[in-house]
Amino acid sequence: MEKIIDKNKEVLYRLKDLPVSRGTFWYCDIDKSYFPLSKILYQVLENSDLNSILKLVSMFNFDELETAYKKIKPEFYKKREIGYIALIELLEIIIDIKKDGQI
Repeated sequence: MEKIIDKNKEVLYRLKDLPVSRGTFWYCDIDKSYFPLSKILYQVLENSDLNSILKLVSMFNFDELETAYKKIKPEFYKKREIGYIALIELLEIIIDIKKDGQI
């Protein structure tokens, strides 16, 4: 998986190397775009299915996932819609399972 460090010292991952669909990132060229894990997780949670979420989570270590989760959690709660809150809570459960080494 190709990644680069941007000028703010944030790790960016190439979308082409990840199990994400073009529909999830319809607004950019998936072959040339790099995003931080927090943005990738946000988009996948919002626009993909459970299988895509699990595939993505399996590619990253616990620390990376936890950091990204902490960045996007407030945004999902700001939406104040039960569907978004359920998604972020599902991600929290998946990350806890990852911490235990089961994913």
